[in-house]
Amino acid sequence: MKSNVDKLIQQLNSEKAAKYKNGIYHFTQTSLAYNSNRIEGSKLSHEHTINLFNTHTLLSSGDEVIDSNNIIETMNHFRAFDYILQNYNEPLNEELIKHLHEFYREPGYLTDTCLSAQDKYIAYCRHLVKDFA
Repeated sequence: MKSNVDKLIQQLNSEKAAKYKNGIYHFTQTSLAYNSNRIEGSKLSHEHTINLFNTHTLLSSGDEVIDSNNIIETMNHFRAFDYILQNYNEPLNEELIKHLHEFYREPGYLTDTCLSAQDKYIAYCRHLVKDFA
């Protein structure tokens, strides 16, 4: 008998393959990306996020300025979620966390501050793996 998690993963994968736009996969992708990126300071609206997911394009209105880093981060968030979906059965470990982090390491995206925090990041990964593995 399938667990609820297995049923959810199957539904998410089914909707992803069908490119279904009114289901849990579309809702999860757009809502997670929007809310996560908003916490990080992104100025993209929820509508912008949905348009990026659906069409890979943005339409700004009037004098609206859209930071390209916000677009890159949102698109990478979609890719990271798909990676998690594809690998949800894998054990949580430092390698998996580092690989997820790589989705956000586009050229020109990370600042010197982010790069200088690499040691703290590695220590944090090890802490997560130790506590949740």
